[in-house]
Amino acid sequence: MQKTYPSKIGIEILIMAGLPLVVVLFISLFQGFNWVGISVVVFISLLMLYLFRFTKYTIEGNNLIISSGFLYNKKINIGSIQKIKGTNNPLSAPAVSLDRLEIVFDKNERVLISPKQKNEFVAHIQSLNPTVDVDLKK
Repeated sequence: MQKTYPSKIGIEILIMAGLPLVVVLFISLFQGFNWVGISVVVFISLLMLYLFRFTKYTIEGNNLIISSGFLYNKKINIGSIQKIKGTNNPLSAPAVSLDRLEIVFDKNERVLISPKQKNEFVAHIQSLNPTVDVDLKK
């Protein structure tokens, strides 16, 4: 059985990533129509849209597959997950929202994710590994 959970898209990430692009675009358009600046903004905007669309978390068998486009791909055995904790940690991660889950697995490895259906995702993980310690309070 396979189930895919898309990443939640947070307005805070859109603002943090988009504001500098808007500023560069504005400067490029109104300070001499700079094609290089416009091209860079378009390229980065398309890359962001791609990552927003293709950041997802797939439960396939007893594995959690975390992917963010072509930039990040990790497979975690669900049996090795020890803890799932709610967090707003802003560290770089395969998550496009600050409403995140920190997953602790193996020997204290950690990854931050932001599934749109957080409670359903956690329940699915717990159904496969009932020993997971869950703390969704932030």
